[in-house]
Amino acid sequence: MRRGADPPKPVRGDEPGAGEGRGLARPLHPDRRMGRTERLRHRPVGGVMRRRWISLSPVADLDDALQLMRMARVRQLPVVADGILVGVLSYPGVVAARLHGAAALVEEVMAKTPETVGPATTLREVVSRMCRAAGGCLPVVEPTASGPRLIGLVTEADLLRLAYDGERA
Repeated sequence: MRRGADPPKPVRGDEPGAGEGRGLARPLHPDRRMGRTERLRHRPVGGVMRRRWISLSPVADLDDALQLMRMARVRQLPVVADGILVGVLSYPGVVAARLHGAAALVEEVMAKTPETVGPATTLREVVSRMCRAAGGCLPVVEPTASGPRLIGLVTEADLLRLAYDGERA
């Protein structure tokens, strides 16, 4: 742009001249947006889940669990015994138990039958279950003879990142 010239005015997407190579963003075609959303809805959670996580033992001290949750900045932690998911510990549950002094071990406070999903579950179903479960994460498990083996976690943050970044997440 030469010195003293007026800068180009922004053009709305529905005005003449919109998207005519002036370096301004073109409006996104509605069909493209819907196609991406549909792809995400039907994507299996196995490709999105976290494969590394922090977990607790059912016999862990509740004060140690609370400190770990604060340090890791997480609201829920899976409780695992010999690779098998036995529950999920939530931050509000730990705080309430510590205030009342009612419990000393993780197994006394954890949810013993948490909502879980399999790796082939679609993201649409994961979002639906997460909204119903009132928690910030869902364990991803594979059934075994000894119980559900934890293979991953999917969190609200993972889903938000995926919705924002799309295929890069």
